Amino acid sequence: MENTLLKAMKFRHAAKDFNQEKEISEENFNQILEAGRLSPSSFGLEHWKFIVVKNKELKEELQIASMNQKQIPTSSHTVIILNKIEDVKPHSPYVSSLFKSRMPKEVAEFVETFHGTFTKDLTQEQLSDWSKKQCYIAAANMMTMGAYLGIDSCPMEGFNEAEVQKILNIKPQEYGVAMILPFGYRASEPRPKTRHELKNIIEYK
Repeated sequence: MENTLLKAMKFRHAAKDFNQEKEISEENFNQILEAGRLSPSSFGLEHWKFIVVKNKELKEELQIASMNQKQIPTSSHTVIILNKIEDVKPHSPYVSSLFKSRMPKEVAEFVETFHGTFTKDLTQEQLSDWSKKQCYIAAANMMTMGAYLGIDSCPMEGFNEAEVQKILNIKPQEYGVAMILPFGYRASEPRPKTRHELKNIIEYK
């Protein structure tokens, strides 16, 4: 019998158009968000913030900022995944309080120092890129949870970040936009999934 998770992975595809007659239930969508919340991240800093867009007019604005791709307006829910910038800088109040709330004092001080050493020479752009990489982990888990529930998604990086920040009133020094991630139910069946065979992408040493 095939593993249930593998079935979900085979079901998942990047849906370019969604069935506008079907809306995701609150219970199911909360499970998708929970999969993102529980994701791993560097230093455990949970680099993400999720903005859920259901408003039709706002979706249309986001579509214009996203090369007019139709995934957004046809989706049931569109998640804008923001990546923290200001909060994950060396010795920020967020970093300090998070470590102190989760670790013994001596361990928290050591980890904060290590984090500070790791991040102190990063430019804002480099810091944002590092933070975005953590958000991709959350996005992958959200898409997999969606697929497990029979819900489709489409990860999008084709957008004008500054325009999306303006539309959502996001301060660019505080958050970047890691991904736009629409969710819904497929409007039509996709072509069969194709991937390289394992033997062509695995090398053991």
